[in-house]
Amino acid sequence: MKGIVDPERIVSIGYVVRDIEASSRRLAAMLGSEVPQPVSSGEASVTHVEYMGAAAPEAVCRMAFFRMGSVKLELIEPNEAPSVWRDFLERRGEGVIEIAFMSDDADAVVADAEKRGMRLLQKGIFRGGNGRYAYIDTLDEIGFYIEVLEMFKENR
Repeated sequence: MKGIVDPERIVSIGYVVRDIEASSRRLAAMLGSEVPQPVSSGEASVTHVEYMGAAAPEAVCRMAFFRMGSVKLELIEPNEAPSVWRDFLERRGEGVIEIAFMSDDADAVVADAEKRGMRLLQKGIFRGGNGRYAYIDTLDEIGFYIEVLEMFKENR
């Protein structure tokens, strides 16, 4: 049976934290790498975040990225607004929230997941406006969400 994502197209692992600066410093020290500068997930006018099917313009997080071979480790610190990030942190505490896979057609992946009984929790546009993401609810089944990423055609 074909899966909903291509395991060969894994691009990142997301880890939710309460304090991105402290977590970044600890991880950088352990890896012997530079401490990355946290960045915002972006302005609502660009990101158009939807959470649980409704517009969520206040849903913002700060992110710090560590390159680990062909995969990035993404530290994610959510703000207090309702979002997949905040919900995970409140329910489970710090931990791996998602594994992200690149797709050429995120809508088709989400539709396939929904046919299999999974639901779309959150979606939005990348802060740079060059692609989009979708969180599929697989938390109870596998312990983390599947995130689907798609670059817009002009950015591929």
